[in-house]
Amino acid sequence: MFAKEGSSTIGGKKDAPLKKSDRRKLRDRSLDILFNSSSSTGGNDSADNSDYNTSEEWTSRAEKLINDAIIAPKGGDVLSRKLKLASGHLATLFLRTPSPLTDAVEHATCDKASDHQSYDDIIKSYPTTWPYHKTTQPILLEYEDSDRKLHLVPLLPLLAALPPPLPSSPLTKVVEESSITEASNKSSQYKIPNISVHPEVSKYICRGADLMSAGIRTFPSPWALRQSKGLVTISIIGNPQPAAIGFVDRTLFRDYCYPKNGGNNTSSCGVGIGAKGVGVTIVNCYGDDLWKLGLPPSAKQCEEGGSLNPLTGGTYDNGNYGNAGFVDGKYVYRILQQVEEDESDSVEEENASEDEA
Repeated sequence: MFAKEGSSTIGGKKDAPLKKSDRRKLRDRSLDILFNSSSSTGGNDSADNSDYNTSEEWTSRAEKLINDAIIAPKGGDVLSRKLKLASGHLATLFLRTPSPLTDAVEHATCDKASDHQSYDDIIKSYPTTWPYHKTTQPILLEYEDSDRKLHLVPLLPLLAALPPPLPSSPLTKVVEESSITEASNKSSQYKIPNISVHPEVSKYICRGADLMSAGIRTFPSPWALRQSKGLVTISIIGNPQPAAIGFVDRTLFRDYCYPKNGGNNTSSCGVGIGAKGVGVTIVNCYGDDLWKLGLPPSAKQCEEGGSLNPLTGGTYDNGNYGNAGFVDGKYVYRILQQVEEDESDSVEEENASEDEA
């Protein structure tokens, strides 16, 4: 959506700060989009409020981060920018200005992922206050699609500050809808499911291509996709931080989530080896114009005294969201060791040829 240079400013008027009441509404909408069972903040605008009534540590930390990012109780501002998309539809881009450097104290010394003993340790190192202290970052996009449906989409700078989403099932083990209990459906978890791709596919996404169905290596259950209304994050195998976010292709979404025969369609989800066509239409990806919008004036300056990304220890303001696997807006590398490797060069080439077609 923002592959063309300057697309994040076309038709844009002067950025306007949001009123406090509008920030509260935006926060509540964001929590509803991000979590299946988000707890209420009870109208308390303090980021120090720890009563989130959630069953998961990472969910609680994520909600605190969202609250601080949008309400900004310790300083900073949230701005709105009106845009005209390439499709001709109007959109609103929400941007978060830098938070005071004093906020960096809480998580400026966190270690990178390889220094931790468990996933839980990594989660506990994620910030609960806005970690960008020297750059203004786009955090949310609101727009109408061709069917005049309104969408609010969280953007990569915001997703980078949240604990990584849990991976979806491999294509050979897509979770059957019948195996998901009512209890698990109601548990606190990310509402937006994640799709994984091979690192080689990242260079095409960074160039502005949509994700082809053949390049998908993990895929969520029909239930998960219905909950998110087709919105998914995309991460690289071996690097769990989202590198893109977008919507599953309409035809794929309909055929997979609402099969004509009314039965379970998980046995043939329409993605992976041999699949044709677009799998995910990208809204925001690493390397696009929204990424350029948040680049620091000086990378060296932003590496000093900033908040660190727990995965690899880079500063969030460094132009790569603090992730050492994100390189120059052109490629995303692995940062974690893989237990299994189920990719093949032939599949990479198939996906690449479809991207270029």
